Amino acid sequence: MTHPLTIIPVQAPVRQAAFDLHETLFAALATAEQTLVTGDVLAVSSKYAAIAEGRIVRLDDVEVTAEGEALASR
Repeated sequence: MTHPLTIIPVQAPVRQAAFDLHETLFAALATAEQTLVTGDVLAVSSKYAAIAEGRIVRLDDVEVTAEGEALASR
């Protein structure tokens, strides 16, 4: 038996520093009065996951090397 694809957007808070992704997503699901059941797929943007893991770099803190400048000018 096939089931139709249903997409339900759930809003999560904007974050700019590392945070608990699991806790945040389940809180957002609860706020939206949604629950996950076996077979559900939860899609999360790679950017949101990277922020949760603390994998962000402020561009102001990046020092460009001469090699980087040369590669950028190609």
